[in-house]
Amino acid sequence: MKKRTSFAGLAVAGMAAAATVFSGCNNSNSNNSGSSSNSGSTNSVNTNSAIFVISPGAVALNPSQPTAVFKAENGTAPYIWNVSQPQLGLVPQTSSDSVTYSRTTNIGINVISVTDHHGWTAQAQVIQD
Repeated sequence: MKKRTSFAGLAVAGMAAAATVFSGCNNSNSNNSGSSSNSGSTNSVNTNSAIFVISPGAVALNPSQPTAVFKAENGTAPYIWNVSQPQLGLVPQTSSDSVTYSRTTNIGINVISVTDHHGWTAQAQVIQD
């Protein structure tokens, strides 16, 4: 008898390691005194010297749990929210600091990203089985 391993079960094991990716933008027109501007870096700091993140950094969703709420922390409004794969799920167009992600019935990994007023970007993963 073969043991069935779910996609989410495998992915959840690696969620801690892949939780949240941070990146910053170099913006020569902004006042970033006391901040680090490391475009493409994995550890960037915003103008408040705090790490800009999406919380939670990763979630696993299944058909019986089709939504999750994500919140931008340590950024400056307005925000722009996006998903990497709209065929897997969507977030509403809003400038607020939180969104509700709604998944489709498709299986895969989606990346939610948020960019704040200063151009700082944070990402979170949604694993769908």
